[in-house]
Amino acid sequence: MLSIIIPCYNCESTIEDCYLSILSSLQHNIIKEYEIILVNDGSSDKTLNKLDKIANTNKKVNVISQVNKGVSAARNLGISVAKGNWLSFIDSDDTVNKEFYKMLHGKYIDSDLIVCGVNSSIHPRLTGGIEMIEREQYIKGILYNLNIFGYVCNKLYKREIIQANSIQFLENISFMEDKYFNLEYSLYTNNIKVVLENLYNYLEPTTSVLGNSDKKQTGLLVWDKLLNDPRFECYSDEFKKEKFKYMIWVLGQMYAEKAKGRELILEELKGERDYVNSIFAKVSSKYIQFKLLLLFPNLVGWTIRIKNRK
Repeated sequence: MLSIIIPCYNCESTIEDCYLSILSSLQHNIIKEYEIILVNDGSSDKTLNKLDKIANTNKKVNVISQVNKGVSAARNLGISVAKGNWLSFIDSDDTVNKEFYKMLHGKYIDSDLIVCGVNSSIHPRLTGGIEMIEREQYIKGILYNLNIFGYVCNKLYKREIIQANSIQFLENISFMEDKYFNLEYSLYTNNIKVVLENLYNYLEPTTSVLGNSDKKQTGLLVWDKLLNDPRFECYSDEFKKEKFKYMIWVLGQMYAEKAKGRELILEELKGERDYVNSIFAKVSSKYIQFKLLLLFPNLVGWTIRIKNRK
């Protein structure tokens, strides 16, 4: 059985298209044993009315509500009531292709995790086929492969692995919570099935990427948690490098938004200047931004603000 968990917050304009795409994929791939769990995360618009209307058309749809706690808490609530042996997490403003749930079919169904590519302007086009990868390759994919990456929406998970190891989304994290969940889950995988097709449709953002600096800062907590976890000790070099890449990016965003706390993070970056100097090519854009942040952080912020107004 397949459990599909969809966190829903103020998504009255998108949830119907999301649901219909899922239903189409289930029917196209003749998947009859399923449940769709719509988690209303304290929406303040007409989302709950939309969810109830959907549930009235399909007995396999379950609507549950919580006060607004964020996407991680909504997904955890969905996990706690799910009955399926496979779990699928879908975002309420995205859709899936008809072939999306065909990932459950075929001779590789005994894998611990199933992944497909993402359809958007920034993701490389995949040409088809299936490959099996092991844990080490998958973890590298979470860090560097845009069609694997840290998302949960393009993956199917075994509920027994999640339950047996008490894996949950971090509810105090508002950015990169997907990445941590995936990396923790990876510790209990032995083989991963990768469907080399772009089957998950990511809604392109229509607004500026600026905003929510307080949430973006919580992503640094993810890297610190990973670096302090002895289970990931063999990946500490990779994770430390990724932490500082992220720190440089988020600092630029914080200075663009004139966010509180930016000076403290800049001081931490300055304290690690020798390390950062050693990990980036001197002509890379990341290294140039690092140097500019050390010398002219407000100029970096101004440049990013101007760029995002275009």
